[in-house]
Amino acid sequence: MHRIGFHFYAESCGEGRQIGVWTKRFKPEQPDLQRKKLVIVPGFGDSPLSWWSLLAPFERSLKAIYSEWAILDFPGYAGFLSKEKGFDSISHLLDSSDQLLRKIGPTTLFGHSLGGWISIHHAVHSLDAGQDLKKLVLMNPSGVLMREDDEVLWRQIFDDALMYGFEGYKQHYVHKAPLWLPLIAPVLNEFFERKENRDFIASVAKEHFLNEKISKIGSHVNLIWSEFDRLNPTHWLEDWKGLLPKAEVTIMRNVGHSPQLERPFQTLATLGPILAEKPQWMKNNPLKKWLWGVSEFSKA
Repeated sequence: MHRIGFHFYAESCGEGRQIGVWTKRFKPEQPDLQRKKLVIVPGFGDSPLSWWSLLAPFERSLKAIYSEWAILDFPGYAGFLSKEKGFDSISHLLDSSDQLLRKIGPTTLFGHSLGGWISIHHAVHSLDAGQDLKKLVLMNPSGVLMREDDEVLWRQIFDDALMYGFEGYKQHYVHKAPLWLPLIAPVLNEFFERKENRDFIASVAKEHFLNEKISKIGSHVNLIWSEFDRLNPTHWLEDWKGLLPKAEVTIMRNVGHSPQLERPFQTLATLGPILAEKPQWMKNNPLKKWLWGVSEFSKA
């Protein structure tokens, strides 16, 4: 990624952990206070490469809006810090990510799955810090569980992953598995076998959920949800819409929890115009709906 203009640095988080940041500046001469920054936060076990490769074709549009964009790279995940010691506590990850994001100062923050949880946590705390987070874009996010039975089922998914590895997780990972998906089975098996990742899953407790905090968010919110998400089921969306009544909502049809892997072109057609602040008529383009099966609603 260095060859295409990205700069990498790692931020120490204590206890031998660090978070990597891949950043690319489009307008290096612009004063920092005037910068519009886009930050991408991947999900649990994900790689920054899956998001860079997805959004690379849209870089010209991003360049017209943002001064720079950055992608976080978590230790022990499938990124460039995969051999580093991962976080064994969700509290440590949430707090460390929040501190790092405060230093970066994103104006637009995108998070997928656990990355959505991290992004919401930061959005809530950015108000206290007086930071200017303009837009929050969440795709199949975690972090809100309103019913006890949903929590039981959600935890069971990760118990199955810890017990059976890839075979126990893949049905929740995608709706229709790409032909190449079995190739990453060894990577996922190793990921769920690592002690710090198992401890991380076990560390999640009720006090970490953001049910009572999410309504404090002052940023503009875009919610993107997959029709066949079986990890964070689509019926959760109704709870999110109740907590964020002004959010713009997009339903991605015929796709599961990780659309960037399962149907990247559909994901780009959905996410790109939102991040690039395209007009509403472009987001709702009938041709895009026909090609990619995307339904979009301007308000929750």
